[in-house]
Amino acid sequence: MLRETDDQGVAPMRLAAIALSLCLASCGSPQSPSADASNRPKSPAGSSAASSAAAPATPCEVAERERARIPGLQDEGRLDRIVRVIRRADELCPTTARESWVPRLAALSELGRDAEAAKLATEIAADEKAPPEAQSAARKVLDPSAQQKDPRSARELYLAGTAARSKGKRAEMQRLYDRAIVAAEQETGKPLVLEPPFGDDHETPRARARADGILLATALGHGVSIRDKRVGRAEVIRLEGPGDDVSDLVFLDDVRLAAVAKDSSVWIWDVDTGRVLRHWVHPSDGGTAASPSKEELDAMALSPDGTLLATATTTGASGGTIRLWDVAKGEEVRRLSGFRDGTSRITFSADGKTILTETSTEGVRRWEARTGKLLPFKSVPIPDPSPPLSREALEAWGDSRPRTDVSPNLRLAVSPDGKKIATGSHDHSVRMWSVGKRKEMRILGVHAQTVSDLAFSPDGQLLASCAGDGVFLWNTPSSELARKLASGCGALAFSPEGKRLSVASGHGVRVSSVDGAGKESMLDAPGPASVSDVGFSPDGSLVAGASSTGLRLWDVASGSTKLDLPSGRFAFAPDGLRIAVATSRSALLLDVATGREVRHFDKIDGGSVPIAISRDWLAAGTDGPAVRLWELASGRMHELSGDSEAYGIAFLPHGRTVVTSDRALHFHSVTGEPIVTVVAMSREPASYALFAGPTPHVELLGLRLDVAHAGFVCRIGERSFPFEVCSERFLVDGMFAKVLAGEPVVIEP
Repeated sequence: MLRETDDQGVAPMRLAAIALSLCLASCGSPQSPSADASNRPKSPAGSSAASSAAAPATPCEVAERERARIPGLQDEGRLDRIVRVIRRADELCPTTARESWVPRLAALSELGRDAEAAKLATEIAADEKAPPEAQSAARKVLDPSAQQKDPRSARELYLAGTAARSKGKRAEMQRLYDRAIVAAEQETGKPLVLEPPFGDDHETPRARARADGILLATALGHGVSIRDKRVGRAEVIRLEGPGDDVSDLVFLDDVRLAAVAKDSSVWIWDVDTGRVLRHWVHPSDGGTAASPSKEELDAMALSPDGTLLATATTTGASGGTIRLWDVAKGEEVRRLSGFRDGTSRITFSADGKTILTETSTEGVRRWEARTGKLLPFKSVPIPDPSPPLSREALEAWGDSRPRTDVSPNLRLAVSPDGKKIATGSHDHSVRMWSVGKRKEMRILGVHAQTVSDLAFSPDGQLLASCAGDGVFLWNTPSSELARKLASGCGALAFSPEGKRLSVASGHGVRVSSVDGAGKESMLDAPGPASVSDVGFSPDGSLVAGASSTGLRLWDVASGSTKLDLPSGRFAFAPDGLRIAVATSRSALLLDVATGREVRHFDKIDGGSVPIAISRDWLAAGTDGPAVRLWELASGRMHELSGDSEAYGIAFLPHGRTVVTSDRALHFHSVTGEPIVTVVAMSREPASYALFAGPTPHVELLGLRLDVAHAGFVCRIGERSFPFEVCSERFLVDGMFAKVLAGEPVVIEP
């Protein structure tokens, strides 16, 4: 399904199609980062529809259009982009490559890609038909005495680019960052990498501002993100080292930052260079500095004079532990003992003579910093000269790194035409992705409770969502709420003709008309447990309901029970003759008429796991992140990977792709190869599709492309580059639609 190509040997006609799409690559504003409408060829005024649908442009015509963009790219400082556009144009039409030798040579030389520049200059020098200006440029490249090399390192170029960025000089910023990226790749031997947004854990992240308010340090997983107010509050550097999550941090001065992590480690960095200045481990009372017994560090504080650092553990064999460290040496000065509980807060008094701690069971305690002696109780508030920023304070900084939603998608649904996908989330929201004339991702609405099921109507015009507050029917063309039905819903399904709904309601299944006008019937499920899954057979003659005590099939016309089957989530086969059931140990394929077992598939662990069946394949979840996929004809199994336990599984209508949902949507080919992962942004109608492969590529989706765009950053080592200057290396357009259509995908940023 997914192919990643190199730059050699690409068929001319395919290259023509690629070049036509290059205008969609990232050259525009963050609001629409994949658009470059100003460079798209326009039809002459008064041209007819017939003429606009004339024969496609030849490769050389496409190459000419691409070369026409070079002056504009030069004005924008897009050196890397110039090289890419010219390379594509040369591949499309080699006979006209001489036309862009000069700008290509200039861009390669300025970027510092000396070997490539020398190779091109040698080629020009050997070509008798080379234009005079190209020959002159080649001589300068090949003559060391004529070259004026910029001696600046990657770091110096980066800092110069950041300075230009802070002054609003975008073209200069782009040139300097392009050069810094190449220099850093050469110095480190590592490529520029794309870093997606971080997950939103729904907690206020630990963050502290520097005294001057220019820098903000935010704990992000195993590292610390440093954001700069002078460059739009964007991340400029990433501090790394801890093997576990950073739990607290504090600026020691304008240059140094200290942090403690859950792995009991203490770190001090230079925030200008990202270099680790000091690192040590806070041992528990049961260990030593040489052989520490680790405990989770949860809090820290700096003395007013900046010489002492206090670190506190949350729990330990004998309660919490506080140690004082000499900041300059990283050596332990003294410890405070006598705790029965972990410390939730710690700080120094304004004069630095007293340390105040607070625990959940012992309240506030006071210690003499010089001796570590416990002082008599005194009711005093705990000051904090550098308190962590609240979520409100962080929002005032601006959300320069929007986060992804990590709420599990408990169910997913695919529209009959395969052009829409909906998810119902643990955070009560209903999201819908669509492709076609309008490529969107919308948050349709929010239930008052967790969304437990979703279903598209057979004609795709309605989406039903189900939660404890009822059934919501959404008009899919307009994304508006059409109506609400009933109250209380655990699962639902449309009948094949689209006029009825089966709804899991308590200990039974309610069958009613979609418009609410028809007669309603209630079917009693087996046993006392609540019904958790429902569905109609493909011909509409049967309705099924599953609970933890069993799976029952009823005749819709009479309401009589037809079969009682083993308990588990289920899916009718497309032919309606079989039903797949995910039991706690295996996946069963049963005959609908008799209930007899047709096929048995082992290696399913867990109780209520999702299951889906197509004409040729069966897929079922497990208790872990794996999803198992079996070929029905041979029984051969493939294993699909995800982020966590899968809550939903579905085959796309064309049958070549399976999608699973956990915290994201994972698309795989039916032979197990990952294709793309689609991730929603937290609380925003925005998302992105991250493509599998040796080099990650991304497509931005949704109504708020700027939000998705702002969530990404490019990095080499500790240096963070804004996505706007490097997106052309990673950003693609139109790929998600190809995945949904089951078409081959070629990644060409």
